[in-house]
Amino acid sequence: MHSRRVLAYLSLVHAQNFSCDRGVLAERLWPDAGMERSRASLRTAVWRIRRANVALVLVEPDVVRLGRAVNVDVHRFRHLAD
Repeated sequence: MHSRRVLAYLSLVHAQNFSCDRGVLAERLWPDAGMERSRASLRTAVWRIRRANVALVLVEPDVVRLGRAVNVDVHRFRHLAD
């Protein structure tokens, strides 16, 4: 479930083509948890995502983003609609 939340959030952020700060991402996805707990949840979710497919997310020390080869169909449909 946590991995799905991370991928869904990154998919929405991906529309603007930028990375998401790890602290911000953890805080937004787990607002009721403390900072340590939310960061731990993010680390676990990212680990599970990368275990399923290493190309899904790019992880840097301070940011997380969708992999470069990941296409989000919603953005393609929006572009076609515009």
